[in-house]
Amino acid sequence: GVQEEFDGYEVSKLNRVFITLQTCMVEVMKNGGANKYKIPHMNKDRLERLQLLPPRISVPPEVYAMALEMLGR
Repeated sequence: GVQEEFDGYEVSKLNRVFITLQTCMVEVMKNGGANKYKIPHMNKDRLERLQLLPPRISVPPEVYAMALEMLGR
């Protein structure tokens, strides 16, 4: 059953899930590792229809630097 669901899952849905995961990870980094944030909304359906949905989310350099600092690197 699991393999059947996997094979039938829409690729576009899976892409939107991973985009959401990436935006949440950026929010976690912005909040110093805390999970008290609102899930960012970026109108993925509309962007996908317009063929403007990015394949991945970029992390702002200052957020990346802050995350590295918090990790002690």
